[in-house]
Amino acid sequence: MPIPFSPSTPKWDGQTKMLRNFLRIVEQLFKLAEISDDRQKLDWLISYVEADIADQWLSFPEFETGPWNQFLDRLKIEYPELTSEEQGTMGQLCRLCKKYSDISLLDEEWLMEFKQRFMYITQKCLKPPAITGNRELVELFVRSLDNSFQDALNTRLSVQGTLKVDALGRSRMEDPYDLEHVIQKVVDLVSGKTIAWALKHTPTIMSRNNKINPEFRGQVLFSKEESVRKIEPNADVESLQQKINTLKTMYEIQEKTRERHKKSVQGTLDSIRTLIQTQGQTQKEIGGPSNRYGSGPSQTGPPRPPRKCFYCFELDHLFLFCLAKTEDERKGLILVDKFTVRFANGEPIPIEYNMSIKDCVRKYLPSSIAVMMWGDPELETCSVWDQEPDTGGVVISPQPVR
Repeated sequence: MPIPFSPSTPKWDGQTKMLRNFLRIVEQLFKLAEISDDRQKLDWLISYVEADIADQWLSFPEFETGPWNQFLDRLKIEYPELTSEEQGTMGQLCRLCKKYSDISLLDEEWLMEFKQRFMYITQKCLKPPAITGNRELVELFVRSLDNSFQDALNTRLSVQGTLKVDALGRSRMEDPYDLEHVIQKVVDLVSGKTIAWALKHTPTIMSRNNKINPEFRGQVLFSKEESVRKIEPNADVESLQQKINTLKTMYEIQEKTRERHKKSVQGTLDSIRTLIQTQGQTQKEIGGPSNRYGSGPSQTGPPRPPRKCFYCFELDHLFLFCLAKTEDERKGLILVDKFTVRFANGEPIPIEYNMSIKDCVRKYLPSSIAVMMWGDPELETCSVWDQEPDTGGVVISPQPVR
């Protein structure tokens, strides 16, 4: 027997799910060491666990009086998971299906691993007295597949499935197929007979952001010779057509999303232009001078200097309605939050004396900034329409000439 605390000593970390494996290893060591005495077995077992666990096991009456088998029965009472691991429970199946959820037609390795573990627990659950039936097991297994996989499975079963019948040839609509038959059809779907094989073993035509890769535009997935060689005559036509329809639907969704985004941006720009024109017409109708303080013709005062945009220094608009600012934000050069402007990566924008923010953005643009996706600009109501934006930088004044 291995000496306690040596590298080859069997260890148990206290997790109940590992206790069954720990006891199995210890019993195997007893056979190799030809130890048959129950007292020696118990003493060796206590030496392989931590001190607090050993104290608990030493307090069991079965440790002093009972043989080895009675002590194991006491452990099954103290640790009910030992019995559930041997018999199998519905909780184990539900946790397994939750772990392996949304399996697609391309996840062949993931599916085979799930199938092996599912059948192992199922065999234990079906031992007399069985705790579940064929219908519940089929439902649990099929729910672990994604929607497209389930549709392909339903098509395959409706065409090639074999109904479960009794001695009189009758079948139940609530439980039409055996679990093993359903699993066999699932395995067939992920084999090389379907389009899933072609998609898995060839470069994908869709990029990570669900856009068609440029190198695949105007190209077919594989050549005519390859298609004749790789697709067998008895290929599942329904599954193939369904996969093609799925690809078409994905492409149409992307095109519609791009079109809606384009219309939204154009509508926002049109609203800004209409607002600027409406303000100009309103000022002309009331007769208020645009270059004087106040809003009425009766008010007098010194001529007001022409207003210019703080972003581009042009005189026909304010910062909030600057189209150059909106264009730079769309290109991913800057981030704008009301009257706060930063580079797209969050860094402050240095400002030089008598130079617009627009020019400073292009002069000090970090090389690490990439083109970013931008959302619809939001024009929030603000009582102050002409407020200088905060760029986070320090104004660089010109050096005096000596």
